[in-house]
Amino acid sequence: MKVIRKSSLNEYAKQFWKRQRQDTKRTDKDEPALADIDKGGDPISWLANIYPYKLPQPFNDKIELVKFETLEELDSLLIHDYMISGEWMQDRDLVPTSKTRRLGDLAALALERRYFETERPDTQITLFKTWKEKANLNSFIDNNSLPLVEGTGECCYEIVDGWGRLHAMTALVKRGMTFEPFNCFIASSAGISGTP
Repeated sequence: MKVIRKSSLNEYAKQFWKRQRQDTKRTDKDEPALADIDKGGDPISWLANIYPYKLPQPFNDKIELVKFETLEELDSLLIHDYMISGEWMQDRDLVPTSKTRRLGDLAALALERRYFETERPDTQITLFKTWKEKANLNSFIDNNSLPLVEGTGECCYEIVDGWGRLHAMTALVKRGMTFEPFNCFIASSAGISGTP
């Protein structure tokens, strides 16, 4: 993982709302936030009020833009502990038989259980089907849809925002596509070593 530059929660929040404006999952509750943000409203406050689970823990207040350079870094990302046996995972038959939160393990399980072949409107399925015939993953995660991960204090990183994108990307690589480095926001308590 390579640090590109220091960032801020505000930069991430602005990107989130820009993406949300164009996202097919946009809901009525987003409208007042988007209107207020257009007038100079605080994107972080709106995020905290509507999507608090898309924000890092308060102690992870150092935000940096990094480049994930290896498949191992991508595979080792974790999902939140509560997600492992949550309703979403149960409905899709994605609960692992042995407890794991690692993205690489969960992508392999999803492929094994043919999750990406189903007709659900999930982000990861849509992305997987859109990209599976392409030559490479270049620009799969573009600069307008950067995920956010945060340090867990155990030298691990947990996905805060971007589970669908990262899950699909990992599955595509496990299916045979070449890994492509990508940028990502990281929140941590002390910053990543080597910050410029």
